[in-house]
Amino acid sequence: MKYLFSLLAFFAATLNAAEFRAGAATSNITPELGSSINGGFQDGKATVIRDELNARCLALDDGKTKLVFVVADSCVIGRGIFDEAKKMVNEATGLPM
Repeated sequence: MKYLFSLLAFFAATLNAAEFRAGAATSNITPELGSSINGGFQDGKATVIRDELNARCLALDDGKTKLVFVVADSCVIGRGIFDEAKKMVNEATGLPM
């Protein structure tokens, strides 16, 4: 993480401040109690929430190229959810799907 911020600072310093933009966000994606738990080759059900699950995002824009990273605290995201998220990002930002 320290390396990532150092790299971002380096690129930000080489660009005009008006040209470089960055943003970060997080969102709670913890499923409801009773949801299936992935792993262990068995269909276990969530009975307690010990830690919230999050999706984290980093967006970078140098005036020419836009780049977005999203990392989710989940080993399985259904294709329908994934496709809907891409569609929402495309409609809100114009980024390609």
